[in-house]
Amino acid sequence: PIIEAYPATVARLRQVDIPPATPTIDIVAERTWVDTPEEVDAIRRAHRDFVAASSHRRAVFAQGSGHHVMRDRPDVVLDAVAELVGTVRARQ
Repeated sequence: PIIEAYPATVARLRQVDIPPATPTIDIVAERTWVDTPEEVDAIRRAHRDFVAASSHRRAVFAQGSGHHVMRDRPDVVLDAVAELVGTVRARQ
């Protein structure tokens, strides 16, 4: 199952060098693609750890969304993109 590969995926993503000052919005879906409470907790923890690693990151909870947030809640994605563009422009 996909969840068995999840720890390796998280470990690999943690190796990607994202400069801490890069403004980032981590969009978290309400409904996940996993089933057990332990699996949901592992996914939520990975998102929390990612956001906590930099003060330039924040989480957005996409209420009512499944894993495909861009399909289920395009407003959340568009708002996040607009916010990031505004943040980057304000830095220039």
